[in-house]
Amino acid sequence: MSAHIHLTASYSLLGPEGEARAEATEVLTINLKFSLEHLAKTTPFKDQAHIERFIDALHKARVT
Repeated sequence: MSAHIHLTASYSLLGPEGEARAEATEVLTINLKFSLEHLAKTTPFKDQAHIERFIDALHKARVT
């Protein structure tokens, strides 16, 4: 699951929109209860700017 989340964010930041959305779909297929809010609260990243960029990238890929 973590790999799909990170791949989604990477694709979203790098620009291949189709790949980002495909990975986002995979994330939501694997875990129907996945939420960005929960991820933001539990992510191991310490730098708030990094967390926000990561969450924004996932949101851009249409992960909810």
